[in-house]
Amino acid sequence: MDVRPATVHDSRAIASVHVRSWRSAYAGLLPDAYLESLSVDRGESMWEEIVLDTDMDSRVLVLIDGDQVVGFAHTCPSRDEGAQRGVGELTSIYLAPEVWRRGGGRLLMEQGCEQLRDGGFRSVTLWVLETNDRARTFYEVLGWAPDGARKVDEQRGFPVVEVRYRRKL
Repeated sequence: MDVRPATVHDSRAIASVHVRSWRSAYAGLLPDAYLESLSVDRGESMWEEIVLDTDMDSRVLVLIDGDQVVGFAHTCPSRDEGAQRGVGELTSIYLAPEVWRRGGGRLLMEQGCEQLRDGGFRSVTLWVLETNDRARTFYEVLGWAPDGARKVDEQRGFPVVEVRYRRKL
């Protein structure tokens, strides 16, 4: 597997990975009806916008296995209110379920953090579903730690409780 910057041509594959990953990773953690309503078509247009964003502080990386996009990560400056300058954010890191536990997540994480460090960021945060023990363990193994911040996101029509993790770059 290899990592490269995403292009707009990767948008549909990114959306497909996003939907498949959410349906697998969040089964039993988010409502089934919500997971079933996720749309690759809607996701494709969202990822096109993100990939085409000319803000050089926002980057999307894709994980390639052979010639297939099997994962992605998105980084940007922290979106948290009151975040200090020099704090980046890993907004997304998702892999197709068939490549879980093969080292691709670690590779994406390393490359995403390297991009942030090269961009002058000194630390990085991410938000994770409080009940997502598998992801939380993954982050902790890679040196991330909860920093005490917690939020309830209700934009999907039901409460999603997230905790923030932080790591120095």
